[in-house]
Amino acid sequence: WNTHMLAPVGVAISPYDLHPYVLAYLYKFMHFLNSKINLMEAASYFPVLLMLLSIFPVFFIARKFSGNVGGYFAALMLTMNSAIIGRTLWGHADTDAYNIFFPMFILWAFIEAWYAIELKKKMILSAVTGALLGIYSITWGGWWYFFDFILGALGVYVIYQIILNYQKLPELIKTIKETA
Repeated sequence: WNTHMLAPVGVAISPYDLHPYVLAYLYKFMHFLNSKINLMEAASYFPVLLMLLSIFPVFFIARKFSGNVGGYFAALMLTMNSAIIGRTLWGHADTDAYNIFFPMFILWAFIEAWYAIELKKKMILSAVTGALLGIYSITWGGWWYFFDFILGALGVYVIYQIILNYQKLPELIKTIKETA
């Protein structure tokens, strides 16, 4: 029951809102490790843990393009970004941490799918990207901004390839018509 919305009466929590469930299961896990921890303490660790996990995809994305040193500095820049630190402080168990966590994992899965050579690996990583986007859509209503960003980047890439290979365009159109 959310007592902060329509206070003092409050409203029921939507079964489609993932955040209260994440905090509850985080509490159950942390209570298993330390029986003296209460719900407020466990929820206070939520943004810190999510930001800690967000460092990994940032490192691996940057490492893909610039090696270990680039990955290290990208992860360091994420951890030292004052705008992110201000929104994901310990004790502030709001949904802001999702807006770093999910886009970084989605982008990492997308990039790995893009550069994968085997079709099976491409399909699995594309499915992971879609599943992460689906989960992200449950946690934040503005999930479609990131989805649109990915689609826009793909559109720019297609236009770039068309301009770069405009001489081969009639061949490509002929091949598409033959296979359709």
